[in-house]
Amino acid sequence: MAEIRAAKKRYCFKHGSFVIFGCKFPISFGFGRTSIFELLFFIFYFYIFIQQRLGADKAMNSLLAAIPYPLSAIWQTLLSIMIIVIILLLLFSVFAGLAYLTLFILTKLLFGLTNKLPLTIDNKKKLKKALLISSLIISSVATCLFLFTSPSTNYKTAFIEKEKDHFILTVKGKRSLMVHDPVSLFLRKTHDDSAKFIIPRKQGIIKGEELPTESGYYKSVGTITIQNNQAEINLSYDNYDDKKMDSDGWNGKYKLVWRNR
Repeated sequence: MAEIRAAKKRYCFKHGSFVIFGCKFPISFGFGRTSIFELLFFIFYFYIFIQQRLGADKAMNSLLAAIPYPLSAIWQTLLSIMIIVIILLLLFSVFAGLAYLTLFILTKLLFGLTNKLPLTIDNKKKLKKALLISSLIISSVATCLFLFTSPSTNYKTAFIEKEKDHFILTVKGKRSLMVHDPVSLFLRKTHDDSAKFIIPRKQGIIKGEELPTESGYYKSVGTITIQNNQAEINLSYDNYDDKKMDSDGWNGKYKLVWRNR
């Protein structure tokens, strides 16, 4: 048995792989297969390289903020696409690895509890193929949910109060924190946020043009509808810089509650 273990270790070292829970994971670079750990190493190395080489001494809110200004817009676009692709690969690989490991352990436990006879080589291949396909499907669904869902949400209650000759409509909710590094990308932490709309009356349809706009901000377009104890916000901002209409993140229906009435 000792000779067999030694032979396996020599084989793994020679062919660039290691064994966890009986499964061999390749660690070869080049045109061979790449493990999740290699991908993680590459992503974090790329992240550190960007910060060190492209202005890590400057305060920044994103990787693109570290890029020197003279770089053309094309290079910035290519870098953005590269970062997005790397993040997608990271997410898919992590979810696939976790799904495969979970399914593999559950399968081992299931066979152990049912006292099944050892599988044949053909059955083992079929089982690994089934686990691989299942883990890829699970990781695809998990990646889509992670990318296309957000922890940001609006609370269902809005507050209205009178102030001098106008009214203030307040809405609250949760917003995602800004991502500064790969770790915060996965944590998806949120913070409490709110918005206040100064409206001229407490009932009826209020057009966006009736809302006051501070200097330097885009004008509001759309309506705020208040009827009985219900309020509906349907506003957009006239983004004349990009020549488009930006939807307000606070749009939606709310239950109205009076303050200081």
